[in-house]
Amino acid sequence: MTYSKATNDFIAQNAYLAIRGDPCVSYKVLDTADAITRSVANANNSPSLCDNTLEAGWYRVTSYAGERMPTECIVGGMRCGTSSSIWMNGTYPDIGDVKTVQACAAVYDGDCCKHSYDIEVKNCTDYLVYNLSPVSSCYQAYCFGRLNPKKVIANEKMTALIILLKANHHDRSTNKPVVTFEIE
Repeated sequence: MTYSKATNDFIAQNAYLAIRGDPCVSYKVLDTADAITRSVANANNSPSLCDNTLEAGWYRVTSYAGERMPTECIVGGMRCGTSSSIWMNGTYPDIGDVKTVQACAAVYDGDCCKHSYDIEVKNCTDYLVYNLSPVSSCYQAYCFGRLNPKKVIANEKMTALIILLKANHHDRSTNKPVVTFEIE
């Protein structure tokens, strides 16, 4: 490496490499086309997810169902869009830290850790990223979130409706709010 005093190339190269290697900046987004699929709230009886072809690397989860991997055994199977849901057997790291934890594949017979995988989790202040690897067999899939996003979305729509109703005018003669709306 060379250092050019005129352009500060050496400093710029080091800064670029530091950012590029930071999983908070360089990550893939885990599929979110159907937000409930990877959620504990998904109790679908036909497993379809299998993370045996997942490309190893850092992932960020963005979902109305939640972005955190459950930290308790997912009892009963048939959750998170699969028959063997993978949960995190450990705690989340402090802000800025990376932590290696065990991820366990729970199965329907009550075995909470039939298979295990070492994963890394980094706390990026406002979100988490997970260093995941492919699983050894089907049907195992990483699980994220506990909410049913259909209920969350419905609540957000109701909140928006209330805000719109409050935005109406006041009757000048009584100085009371007047609310008018149409239901489609």
